[in-house]
Amino acid sequence: MITKELISYIKQAHEAGNAKADTVKTLKEQGWLSADIEAAYQKALSLPSVPSAPQPSSEDTVLLDPGALISQSVELGKQRFWTLLGIVLFGWTIMSAAILILILIFVFGGIAAGISASANQPGTTAIVIVGVIVGLLAVIGLVILGTWIQAAVITGALRYREKIGVFEAYKQAWEKIGSYFVANFLYGLATLGGFLLFFFPGIIVTVWLFSGIYIVINEGKGPFEALVQARNYTRGRFWSVFGRLLVFWTLQWALLIVAYTLSLFAGEDFQDLVYNLLYSISSLILIPFSFLYIIRLYESLKGSYQPSGDEPKGKGNVLTFIILRLLFWSLSDPNAK
Repeated sequence: MITKELISYIKQAHEAGNAKADTVKTLKEQGWLSADIEAAYQKALSLPSVPSAPQPSSEDTVLLDPGALISQSVELGKQRFWTLLGIVLFGWTIMSAAILILILIFVFGGIAAGISASANQPGTTAIVIVGVIVGLLAVIGLVILGTWIQAAVITGALRYREKIGVFEAYKQAWEKIGSYFVANFLYGLATLGGFLLFFFPGIIVTVWLFSGIYIVINEGKGPFEALVQARNYTRGRFWSVFGRLLVFWTLQWALLIVAYTLSLFAGEDFQDLVYNLLYSISSLILIPFSFLYIIRLYESLKGSYQPSGDEPKGKGNVLTFIILRLLFWSLSDPNAK
């Protein structure tokens, strides 16, 4: 978004004799987009100078169109690519190591239990009980670790202006992991409840509440309050938001189609392998851009949001209650369709 401060800074740099390339580089390092910088150059007027490069505004005043969302997510994705990729790969490495250790524990535990049982030695039952307890703790640990990785990726993407690193992203994400987990869990229940009722209700709930997990991390709200605020951001703008999400989903489906089409040339013996390989690599590469598309959509919704004063704000939000109640009704009633 072009601001007076941006135009003023460019004008000051120009009058000081600074090369345009140097000014553009400085502004890009501050998080400004190339399109905004170029437009600001064209609009530069004689305004009072400012002491340092201004930070880009965290708010948008209008809901960005799909083209702007794509172009901005691409540019920001290039700036944050290696950091976000590092967050993902670091998390996957830790997750893989944890799973490998658990597999080794269960393998050696099973061998020990088998030897004990075949020799009719006491303690076999104890080994089994310990194995069950370790298994339950392992599942809980993996869920926590997976949640932490997700929250860290979102945190790293949301903090593109501050340009935080891999470990700082994990540090900040840990502080919000509880609220993030609950919000993500409730969002999953709500969307599942909508899809159990019918396909379109599931789409409606997805559009209404998609920004809830981002609100938890970015605005520091609790899980229920975040979902309510997500609904408020989309109130009266369902079709606009749906259209922008549809563009995002279409691009994801296009990736699947391209990967599948290319895998056909590998022959029947290697088709599945090539497809999975192509899709995995392309998905990994596109992770930064995908997250930043959704984040810019969320920021655009937040910045252009105009509260009417009568929106629900508390935990007792009737909408959330009804969605969750419909979910439990669908699961408990065998005749529910």
